[in-house]
Amino acid sequence: MIPILFSSSETAFRTQGLGRLLDARRCEVTEERNGQYELVMEYPTDGPLFDQIIPGNYIFATHDDNGDGQPFEIYQTSAPLDGWVTINAWHISYRLNSIVVKPFTAATCAGAIAGLYTNSMNANPFSFTTDKSVTATFKLDTPASVRSVMGGIQGSILDVFGAGEYEFDIWDVKLHQNRGANNGVVLRYGKNIRSLDLQYDASNKFNAVVPYWSNENVVVYVNHPVVRTGATVDRVIALDLSNQFEEQPSLADLEAAAQAYIDASTNYQVKDNLTIDFVPIWQTEEYKDVADAERVKLCDTVTIYYEKWGINATAKVVKVVYNTLLDRYSLIELGEPKTTLSQQIQSDVSGSILNQVPETVKRMVLNNFDKTSYESATGTSGSISVKTWNITEAGVYLICATGYQTTTGYSNSEKSMMATTIGAYHYDSNAQSQGSYTAKAPMTGGGDCCVSAMFQCAAGDTIELKMQQAAGGSGATLTQQTFYVRSSIIRLV
Repeated sequence: MIPILFSSSETAFRTQGLGRLLDARRCEVTEERNGQYELVMEYPTDGPLFDQIIPGNYIFATHDDNGDGQPFEIYQTSAPLDGWVTINAWHISYRLNSIVVKPFTAATCAGAIAGLYTNSMNANPFSFTTDKSVTATFKLDTPASVRSVMGGIQGSILDVFGAGEYEFDIWDVKLHQNRGANNGVVLRYGKNIRSLDLQYDASNKFNAVVPYWSNENVVVYVNHPVVRTGATVDRVIALDLSNQFEEQPSLADLEAAAQAYIDASTNYQVKDNLTIDFVPIWQTEEYKDVADAERVKLCDTVTIYYEKWGINATAKVVKVVYNTLLDRYSLIELGEPKTTLSQQIQSDVSGSILNQVPETVKRMVLNNFDKTSYESATGTSGSISVKTWNITEAGVYLICATGYQTTTGYSNSEKSMMATTIGAYHYDSNAQSQGSYTAKAPMTGGGDCCVSAMFQCAAGDTIELKMQQAAGGSGATLTQQTFYVRSSIIRLV
């Protein structure tokens, strides 16, 4: 297909628009499962439509060999080089980043998907449907972009209702249980595979979790790892289930929810990706009579047979690159997607996705600790401020802190009733709360605890470390105590 240029006011994309981009020498669309969906084009500076290739206008181009066109909004053009410019455009569905939905609740996946439209706070031209019939408690506590609520923040639709695959068709957004199918297609070297690159990734592997639930006043956690059924504890992560329960759950309910999560997870497996350069043989003369049986598209499951490496397995198509000008695929990738909706949504980074930060980055932050001195503060019960950072440069900030409290002069019974947590709190320039993250388990009896948090900050924001102290039980009267905290902060992006 020869791409068509449309003005920024176009909504139907059914005409020849401003004209066809006949002089383009390259036009490729990259689409990932629940991830990137963008177009790259190279166009000459002396082309007849060059002056109208501006941010906001649309390039309408095919994204697969079904011939279906999709609009891509131009957001960037490069400086001319040897008479050519590179144009970057993202799918019109990226507009969902600029549509805000107000807090709402839903009891089904269909209700949550429908709520993205009915609870939009500004004009929303998109329609939303799903074939998922899952029931669960969905609750959005704060305003957020529609795209982030779809998947990308803790408590999102994908997070609450489980695995699914989005499809974007101009103004229609569809959440499928399975977008693709297994049609028995086999990719085999010598038949339809030109080259194959295999990569393994065990960086986020785990098979057990320590679940917890928290609010502003209390933290509840299971005091042992919950391991995948049939496995032994290997690698463990902390699992925040606060959004799964509106009220404080029992330990039994918390453990049951964690067990269901870990049993459904595939993170115990080493993830592998196969990048394949293959021939779309369904477009060849030799295979024209069986074209439908050999066709492959995004989210399909295929069988790969590569005798040299002993590969004979099934895998899902997670990324495709389609050459619009030649009407054929340039690349297909099978395995685990390398980017997700959450990685596409930088505006919604929060402490709840801390586990996505590589361990090497966390260690770099921890290595910046001043190991010889602590920040200190004194107080009785309640919230006690220990340290504040004034943010001068916008970006994503990672904070790690550890703290402890003194218990000198208290009896063992009084110590047992102490419960103190450390928390990181994010405020905007108007001192309005933008989020917080508290330690996964409180220090009791004078022990210590630690917290890690990640916040998307603007210049003028502040991040504050606080100790939250409480005491309970009859006869417990606490005088001023001293709290000690050492911490480090680093700007990631």
